[in-house]
Amino acid sequence: MKKILIFIIFVLFTVGCSNISTQNFNVTEEDRNSLLTMVTAIKEEFKNGEFETFEKALAPSIKNSIVKKNIESIDFSEVSILTSKPVFNKNAAKNMVAFVYGSNTLYLDVEYLLKNGEWKIVNFKERRG
Repeated sequence: MKKILIFIIFVLFTVGCSNISTQNFNVTEEDRNSLLTMVTAIKEEFKNGEFETFEKALAPSIKNSIVKKNIESIDFSEVSILTSKPVFNKNAAKNMVAFVYGSNTLYLDVEYLLKNGEWKIVNFKERRG
């Protein structure tokens, strides 16, 4: 009787936990290209002192609002912006961005999330180079 009860409990746990992620989030080639296009547009706008695409791409949060204000105060005309190719995972993506100014380099890990067909920047993490 104990073995049967333990077996039933084990089956219930495995069945309950095996169905956690039933949605299929496969990023299409079109979605991948739209992220690459967005990143390129943001780089070009930063060089020209514009931030329209960047503002649209930011997910609404207090942290992102603070980052936006700080970034808007920087003159990117003398800064080289380098980006890595994004790594995709379900409906999310990550890449590394390097801001090179003079002999200094600032590395950021940027996280994106695909929501309603649009890529949103959800997080920035400073990275030690």
